[in-house]
Amino acid sequence: TSRTGYMVNYKYVVDATGSAGVLRRALNVKMQGPKGIKHIVNVLVKVDLRRVFPSYEKPLMNWVISTPMPGISIHSNLTNRMNAQFVYNPPYEGKEDFTETRINELVSGLIGDSSIPFEVEDLSFWRMDCQIAERYYINQGNVFLVGDSAHRFPPTGGLGMNTGIADAQALAWRLGMVERGQASPMLLAQYGPERRSAAPKNLNICSIRIKLSY
Repeated sequence: TSRTGYMVNYKYVVDATGSAGVLRRALNVKMQGPKGIKHIVNVLVKVDLRRVFPSYEKPLMNWVISTPMPGISIHSNLTNRMNAQFVYNPPYEGKEDFTETRINELVSGLIGDSSIPFEVEDLSFWRMDCQIAERYYINQGNVFLVGDSAHRFPPTGGLGMNTGIADAQALAWRLGMVERGQASPMLLAQYGPERRSAAPKNLNICSIRIKLSY
């Protein structure tokens, strides 16, 4: 080890670094498909929403389309936190357009009751892509891509997470069998074609849903 890094000896490497795809980028594995189909501003809000909803309703997500800028509110409970999302459209508007005043107006419009106090705790921006890695298995070094490192799906439908879980399961049992001597290392090479063939169908479903949602 040193102050600048350390050396690791490995037999297999699994890139599960999310959409950043740290190893994928280092190995120059390209992503295929359109990027930037939507641009989202994400606002974490401290707010109590119990006055907004009847006591018998406990929604997880709300789509609000009647405000000047339609948005989505996501919450695990109604008592303390809301994750608000709004779509913006470069190049007509950018991050610099979301001033404190504008964000407060958007959040207030999303809540729908100006008498309810709230506090904006965090603000972030992200880009929605529809992309799949050109390959999931790099045999020079036994490197495997799983989850968002291998595919970037729109969030509609939850198929990005589910496809990622299936990636991990498909790779885990292969590695287990090879390491126990129950299968040839050739079994690992099948991971890429199998999982990559499943991604386009799921991506297409998400892409259709995103057109109907955001």
